[in-house]
Amino acid sequence: MDDNDNHEALLNSPLIKNKICRPRLVAKDGRCVLRQIGMPHPCRSVYKNWFHLVIECSWRIILCVFASGFIITWIIFALIYYLTILPDQSIVSFYLKKEKN
Repeated sequence: MDDNDNHEALLNSPLIKNKICRPRLVAKDGRCVLRQIGMPHPCRSVYKNWFHLVIECSWRIILCVFASGFIITWIIFALIYYLTILPDQSIVSFYLKKEKN
């Protein structure tokens, strides 16, 4: 008996023939094969499947969103800080006098 006969017998076994073929989430070439079925509007699908949206985005977009979110929150913090300081001019004048000396 040859080794090839043994391999053919293993390949023809019922376990391999009855193997369930499950669909993939990502194709072998890297594209996403998820389809959104029954979604009423394309914009709503973004909010319902935000995790898949992040998976499909490139790293540049993810880093740009993170950096812009970081910068925007710090700008908002600075605006709130200066708006709270603005009515109290004594604090501002105190620091201005301190810098002149």
